[in-house]
Amino acid sequence: MASSSSARQVPSWIYEKRVFFCAPTFDVGCLAQVRVCHDRQLGQGYVSINMRLSLADMDENQVIKLRICPEMVHMCSVKSTCDDSIPDRVVSILRGVREASEVSAFKLHPNTSGIFLIPSSLSTIRPAKVGDVNYNAFSSICQTETITAEQL
Repeated sequence: MASSSSARQVPSWIYEKRVFFCAPTFDVGCLAQVRVCHDRQLGQGYVSINMRLSLADMDENQVIKLRICPEMVHMCSVKSTCDDSIPDRVVSILRGVREASEVSAFKLHPNTSGIFLIPSSLSTIRPAKVGDVNYNAFSSICQTETITAEQL
């Protein structure tokens, strides 16, 4: 019996890490989970930025995802350690980090917006509290032309 095309494929490798994401254009940032996956059979991969948010009309926090496929990225750069381009106010948010040189980072320049994934029970989302800093930061990251991520 042939396998169903709807069967969920397990990627060949997955990298997951909690990181601080920043949208420099909007001067905002938030802690979120990054997931980098690659499937050798399909020769495809993606980066997913996952954040648990409190949404209106939902009893529990929900995981919202921004999925960025390679064809959506104009440029990507990775540094094993950052220089002092991370502002002091950002370094102060990163628990256990004393200076910018302790941080690994990558920067993405999407040429189009990624795929925004929300719980299937919702058609739109809005924060549970107006002015939710994390919701606003994640929303800005989804719309920015430059996404930076500093590994914790």
